Amino acid sequence: MPMTHTFSTSYQGGSGLALVANIVFTGTSEENVNTTAANGWVNHPISSYEFDWLNLQSIFILATQDLTLEFTSAGTSSLIIELTANAPYCWYAELGSSPFDNDVTGLLVTNASGADADLNIRTLLS
Repeated sequence: MPMTHTFSTSYQGGSGLALVANIVFTGTSEENVNTTAANGWVNHPISSYEFDWLNLQSIFILATQDLTLEFTSAGTSSLIIELTANAPYCWYAELGSSPFDNDVTGLLVTNASGADADLNIRTLLS
């Protein structure tokens, strides 16, 4: 059964003119994370988060505190993302080259923010 992810972007300047764009992506599966990243976590593994990078259609990541995410491939660091609290990280195929260049076989989370954080990741795959 097909799955869809919709990315909505909007802008409103001082003139009051609003610009809105919605982009819809369709895939066949998802890899998602919904967890609380405890304050003090250092390279804490998130179990069962993996995907084939060639099938990546989109990824959306949001956390309520600053976090460091380290995506691994066969135990080697593949991509490190420094998340800022409440500032989403997103990528979708129309943006060009994927931020990943290997299959993702693990995810490590570090939380040195001083507070627990809600971490949500939505990954759409073809």
